Amino acid sequence: CIRDRSIVVLAISLLFMSSAAPGYVVPRRLEEVVAEREERASSASAALLLPEIYGLWDHEDPEAVLAALSESASDERTLPWIAGYNRWLQAGLLLRLGRLEEASEIYEELGFIQRWMVVGPFDNDNEAGFDQTFPPEEGLGQSLDLSASYDGKLGEVEWRELPEAVSPDGAVQLAVFMEPSESSCAYLATSVQSTRRIRAALRLGVDGAIKVWLNGTEVHSDSGDRLAVPDRDAVGVQLQRGRNRLVVKSCTTTGSRPPCMSANDWTRPAAFLESGSQM
Repeated sequence: CIRDRSIVVLAISLLFMSSAAPGYVVPRRLEEVVAEREERASSASAALLLPEIYGLWDHEDPEAVLAALSESASDERTLPWIAGYNRWLQAGLLLRLGRLEEASEIYEELGFIQRWMVVGPFDNDNEAGFDQTFPPEEGLGQSLDLSASYDGKLGEVEWRELPEAVSPDGAVQLAVFMEPSESSCAYLATSVQSTRRIRAALRLGVDGAIKVWLNGTEVHSDSGDRLAVPDRDAVGVQLQRGRNRLVVKSCTTTGSRPPCMSANDWTRPAAFLESGSQM
């Protein structure tokens, strides 16, 4: 099982232009950006400076950049979700530096749900699939039959278990497992085990439209087509003691569809949660 133990954070991919490219902007010194971050430490605007700190890794000493992110994460004034964002960026930089074991420890600490069952694709031509009730949605208030098969976009489809830890940063590249992946919808299902009844935050990011059901009740719906990054949305949910069934519908017009999701307590790491494929 994967333990969901911390707030999943927003990831931003950075692209820096060559110094020879027109319009190149000379990056600020690390000390300057860190000083500004410290001035904004208790504000949400501090998050805007973290990609700039991260992006300096190939201009200055990467160890100094890692240290700056670590200091920001441990700063008592830093908002909890920004502290998690720091940890996310630390892990990404460690991966770039080839330090996989250290990066994996942070990703595990961040608590992505990485065990999923998936079924699809279903038709999403003309973006009509989001509002269409496909068979996996029927009877969600009852038990979910993972042995069932359905008429999919091009033929019969059935539930399959995705390989665990498909991506260490929590993204599940469904396009790898779906054919065709364009103009398609897919369903993902997992269970979240809680040792007690608790109010929790469900944090998620999907490239495209998304619906989410918890224990048969729809808790989130977003028809927008936006970039998939962790924490694109956060939803307050009530987890029951024991097993909680989570079902996600992901629809897209392109082949890029990497959902990522976590569940955690509003106020502290969710060491009481586990995810699994049993429904």
